[in-house]
Amino acid sequence: ALTIDPNLAEAHSWLAVWEAENGGDLVESARRLQDALKLEPNNYIVISHAAGFLATLGRLDETIAIQKYLLTLDPLNPIDHSNLAWNYLAAGKSDEAIATVSTLQVLSPDYGRIYSLLGSALLQKGHLEEALEAMQQEPEESSRLFGLVMIYHASGEAVLSDAALSEYIEKYGQDHPGRVSSLLAYRGEISRSLDWLDKAVAEENPPDWIDDCIWIGNLCNDPRWIRIRESVGRSPAQLNAIDFKVALPE
Repeated sequence: ALTIDPNLAEAHSWLAVWEAENGGDLVESARRLQDALKLEPNNYIVISHAAGFLATLGRLDETIAIQKYLLTLDPLNPIDHSNLAWNYLAAGKSDEAIATVSTLQVLSPDYGRIYSLLGSALLQKGHLEEALEAMQQEPEESSRLFGLVMIYHASGEAVLSDAALSEYIEKYGQDHPGRVSSLLAYRGEISRSLDWLDKAVAEENPPDWIDDCIWIGNLCNDPRWIRIRESVGRSPAQLNAIDFKVALPE
């Protein structure tokens, strides 16, 4: 039976998520979550946290499998549909992301950042006019500007991309230097991106970056990017070395 009441396992999993999101030791977070799964292997909240942690580790196929399982337990849950769509997007599966967004729009048409999600998936698929139309409908300004920087760049609209980037930096760069770094990497401005990533490491804990290589391109192959990630314990090699496994209930 599905267990959702607060208990010791949930406390462990909440703490693990908090540690992972606030610059804590990911190895310790993995241990806490593994303990929580042993205590309550059928607990919906614990399994949800495990899926999010796997996404942090970059293990998107495993994340997606768990999120699809969670939707078998609660098919109408908009949070799970949204999480699944974002991870499809991160995995480069734009068709699956768009299909999941379509379901989410039926279930919860006013769900947060839904147009940003749709616009990003359409951008990834190369449908630039549709991506722009969707992104312009996103009510949350920072998400809308973030997406417009990329869509205008992909469309060859350098002046519009520059303007959207300048506005994003002016309004949100101080609080989110890691996201600025990601936008610059998407535009191919690698040296400038690394400068902002250094700023993110110095000012954020942990850096608020978007590190899916499908978006930031050649930055993922730059040894400076890897060294910066190593400095906060989150290089690809360090993440791959973390022992964390989730066995879904049968």
